[in-house]
Amino acid sequence: MEELRLVVTEPLWHPSSVAARAKLFGVDAPAIENCSVLESDCADGGNLLSMAQSLPDATFTGVCRSEAAYGDATELAKESGLDSVRFLKESEAVDGTYDYIFLRSVYSRYALSQRQKVVNYFASRLNPGGILVVESLSRPGWDYVEPIREQMRYHTRNINDPHEKMIAGRQFLSALAQSVPDTISQYKLLAEQEWENSKSIPDINFAYEYLDKSLIPCYFHEFADSLKGNGMQYLCDLSLGSMMINQFPGVMGSIVPEDSGLVEAEQYLDFAVNRTKRVSLLCADDIEVTRQIGTDAVRDLYFSAVGLPENPESVFETEETLLQSPNGGVVSIKHTAGKAALLALASVFPRRMSFAELLEAVEKGLGSINDDDETVIGEVLAACAASEIVQIDSSAGAASYEVTDKPVVSPLARAQAALGRCGYVSSLQHRPITIDRVASELLAMLDGSHSVDDLVEKLQSMIESGDLSLKQDGEDTDDAELISEASDAQVRAFLDRFLAEGLLLG
Repeated sequence: MEELRLVVTEPLWHPSSVAARAKLFGVDAPAIENCSVLESDCADGGNLLSMAQSLPDATFTGVCRSEAAYGDATELAKESGLDSVRFLKESEAVDGTYDYIFLRSVYSRYALSQRQKVVNYFASRLNPGGILVVESLSRPGWDYVEPIREQMRYHTRNINDPHEKMIAGRQFLSALAQSVPDTISQYKLLAEQEWENSKSIPDINFAYEYLDKSLIPCYFHEFADSLKGNGMQYLCDLSLGSMMINQFPGVMGSIVPEDSGLVEAEQYLDFAVNRTKRVSLLCADDIEVTRQIGTDAVRDLYFSAVGLPENPESVFETEETLLQSPNGGVVSIKHTAGKAALLALASVFPRRMSFAELLEAVEKGLGSINDDDETVIGEVLAACAASEIVQIDSSAGAASYEVTDKPVVSPLARAQAALGRCGYVSSLQHRPITIDRVASELLAMLDGSHSVDDLVEKLQSMIESGDLSLKQDGEDTDDAELISEASDAQVRAFLDRFLAEGLLLG
């Protein structure tokens, strides 16, 4: 299948996130500030370019699977002025060694018998202490949905254009979910669940996960076997919450063999949760990995709240506060200092805070803290990081947390908005941010030379020229005062949104 060339960035697929996870397990990954990164099958380079905008002293190499992807990637790099990123065609040999290597779809495109060679090849390209990040499609979950994928591939078999194929695939899945009779309850539930799941999957990921017939899933123990003889070991999952580090669901834990190791325990977990995909962090097998996560593991990390609690102060109203992670795990917090630390993170959302900054914020809020409080805060942060109640990183990031008089967004975001190929721009938090035409026009001006008043004038002129319309009581209006007020309010709303989504440069 011809590839859709849009790569959607994800916060976890960034050296800052990877290094933090390694640190959590006692592994000192290479410093990210001047690291070297390789991404194989990098599509249009959006993922690498998004990394590069936040790590100006690092170097990046991407391998493109097609000529079209290579052309898009080089054009976007040129328009963004990011000369720290180079792109190779699939036919070109990868040279050099790297601190971080990302394999998003490569591993699952090879037969099981070839995967040990694949791991060995990329492991040989790692610098000492480097981290290899490998996405693998997992059984039993992948097989569970395969009948629906086969139907979607049949429905789209005669469509060659990748974008039209993706749209037709989505339409089929929607129709299937609405058409299965209630009498076939299990099948109907599966179709409805997949339709709901697919709504949050970006187009490129949808095409990859549902329409690409070249992918081969495997069990986790088979994945672990492919590491043997390569000098590599499993460190952790990129999604810490999916590991369920401290518990098994239901009674599964009671039947796991007592002498089972990490790999076997994780395999039983996959059975219980019907896992469809893993993103595994690998490191050299001579590196000591610590499985007990505590205060010392988090002292050098940065933390950010996953979201804001509806009523932050309510955490102090009861002796025990139960927080549920996105993956269903529960963290119990009783200590006041631990609660205060989470409130401090919520109060500055989405900014990242270092451990030292959090201690200072808690001390300011409570009046004083002692050594026991510091230990508890570290334990709470470690538990919340493992459950993904808080996000961990190894750097403060490059995003601004205030709107200046002359706001600036990254050259990459401006280039993405100007090229207009995908309807999104990459934030400095390594997230894809959906934009409309007005947002695109404003982003193009945020190069540090235009004031907020200039932005208001731009929007006002678009309305006055008829390029945009302003309605009052359902009718278009040309009231100059109303247009001026509305333009000012809209620009400030956009800037607040850009700030919250990590688009503004610090």
